[in-house]
Amino acid sequence: MVFLKNTGHIFYDGISCVTENKNAAPRLAKHPMDIDRTGVPKQIFVGSFFGEWNQIRPMLEICKILVERGYNVTLIAPGDLLPSSEYPTINQISTGPSIESDATYQELYQKTFNRKQISGLCKLLVKKYLDYFETYQLAIQMIKPDLFFCNIFIINDICLDIAWSLKKPIVGFSSQMLGTELLFFFISL
Repeated sequence: MVFLKNTGHIFYDGISCVTENKNAAPRLAKHPMDIDRTGVPKQIFVGSFFGEWNQIRPMLEICKILVERGYNVTLIAPGDLLPSSEYPTINQISTGPSIESDATYQELYQKTFNRKQISGLCKLLVKKYLDYFETYQLAIQMIKPDLFFCNIFIINDICLDIAWSLKKPIVGFSSQMLGTELLFFFISL
């Protein structure tokens, strides 16, 4: 019984010492308005393998906000998507003609998709990887990016591989649900 009395007494003292002022403002640390952002990455490289509007428009909306905040954003994708009236401040480096004009692409997507077409898709990805790799390398030498945004819908190994080899941070982005499992071997950087 003595133990319970002592516990109750300690508990009572603990509560009675707490005073709460509901009208008091919370104590916040005051920071100067001018925050030094000299060490913040400024060059953002946005890579898209297919470069279709339905794939990159959500990513470009994010990039538009980043440009307004002082970042330099460059898109690398096939076709001539930019400059456009919606994204006049985002630059584009083209990897070549639109992928929709590729004969393999047309053959794959004009028919009902089946298991045999998966090998055709793999061949297209390998062919384009080799075609695009040099363009990506040249663009990276010009831009010297600090951060990579890689559209990972279906696959964008070029963007992921180059960012990983340069030990740069990567933001993977997809406007679609991913139907394949991706192995992010570069997470431990």
